[in-house]
Amino acid sequence: MKRDILLIPGLGGPETIQRLQNQIDRLNKRRTAKIHVFIANWETSETFSDKYSRLRTDYEALGKPPVLYGISAGGPLAVLLGAEHRHATIVTVAGKLKGSRSIGKSFKKSAPALLEAVQNSETLLNTNDEITSRLVTYRPILFDGVVPRGDMTVKGAKKHLIPVPLHTPSIAASLVTVLPRL
Repeated sequence: MKRDILLIPGLGGPETIQRLQNQIDRLNKRRTAKIHVFIANWETSETFSDKYSRLRTDYEALGKPPVLYGISAGGPLAVLLGAEHRHATIVTVAGKLKGSRSIGKSFKKSAPALLEAVQNSETLLNTNDEITSRLVTYRPILFDGVVPRGDMTVKGAKKHLIPVPLHTPSIAASLVTVLPRL
């Protein structure tokens, strides 16, 4: 039986999130279990604590444990929430799970909660083998261009390649190849 999915998107702006929501609406017409999109609002002044609190509320409102599906900047939030819920399956696609020191000044300014999310995820993944054993990571084949390969992969996690290069195309491909199978 398929489980509901809580999809946590990355830094895309309103147009990107709307395209994502349109794709999810099409998928939901064919699924018995539903995909719910957390509106991350990364590019706001919202603190990490407030964003994470909203994510917890959305998760708890779903009732039974959903699959946590974190895309890019949504990856660390999926990891952190999954650590609190032992029965959650955690899937990340091109997730910025580590490498907080490599986050540039422009991202620190435009999406201030990103730095703390990645720092917390990085600390957790370096100290918690149980969480890594429940983590499934997907990354683009060859080259991402946005998130370094080492920041997407975690020792002990199940690793898969998306047969498409580059960050955005691999995320789009995951929406039609990975997401429908969950």
